[in-house]
Formats: sequence, structure tokens, C-alpha cells
Amino acid sequence: MTDSADTTLFGKLKLLFLIYINDIDDNILSKVLKFADDTKLISAVATAQDITNVTNDLHNLASWSKDWMMLFNTDKSHVLHLGRDNSRAKYCLLGKELSKVACR
Repeated sequence: MTDSADTTLFGKLKLLFLIYINDIDDNILSKVLKFADDTKLISAVATAQDITNVTNDLHNLASWSKDWMMLFNTDKSHVLHLGRDNSRAKYCLLGKELSKVACR
């Protein structure tokens, strides 16, 4: 293959991947940011209902990943809590509690 053929193939594979993950944010209340193979779930959490919504979103993401056989790497998945009044709720993905990271 030539370099241009490799580039064309890579471009087609990227497009297929984007189509493949396009529905990842269906049934998700939080904002979902997708870039390549990186997914971020973003939500303001001020009430118990907000915590429930994020928990449900994580459950829905886990279900999606199982359905499509594309599991999230929970060792690379973290929670970033912001704000003094944040309840610092614990969240799980695929049965594993997500580690908390600090903002630097």
C-alpha cells in the first residue's frame, strides 16, 4: 500500500468508529464529550436527584459498552469533583468505584 492508500483507509476507519459510537449519548442526561476513543461525562451536581442522574447515566454508558462489546477501561476512568459545596458522591462504572482525582 502507498501512503495515500493508508491515509484513505485510516480515514474510513475513523469514520466507521465515529458512526459506531454515535449513539453513545442516547438516554444520557449529562453532557457527553467525545473525542476519538475518549469520552467525558459532565454534569453539575447540586442535589440528590443530580447524583441519581449521573449514576443512571453511568449505568446507561456501561450498558451501551456491554451491548457493543466495547468496554470502558475503568482503571483510566475517574471522577473530578469541583466546588466547595460538592457532596463528593461515589460513582461506579461497570461495577467498579471510580477513583477521584484532584484539580491542579
